[in-house]
Amino acid sequence: MLPLALPQIGALTILTTVTTWNNFLWPSVVLTKSDLMPLAVGILELSGTFGSSTRVIAAGAVLTIAPALIVFFFTQRFFMRGMEGAIK
Repeated sequence: MLPLALPQIGALTILTTVTTWNNFLWPSVVLTKSDLMPLAVGILELSGTFGSSTRVIAAGAVLTIAPALIVFFFTQRFFMRGMEGAIK
């Protein structure tokens, strides 16, 4: 039964990993130390009150998106097979 469920488990793993990686609201409420904040919250900290460096924020956004894209490209076949059962 596990080989039949492998695509669904792969899709669930991808979605859970991306959701956890992009978590924003809870860490921004709870964490006070900037060392412990995830990248999504850290990008918000880069923007200042009176100005912000657009290049630094764009570089941070690329660093935030890159791991999720890499995980998706390596597990794309599991994701697509796992989503086949959802559409009938």
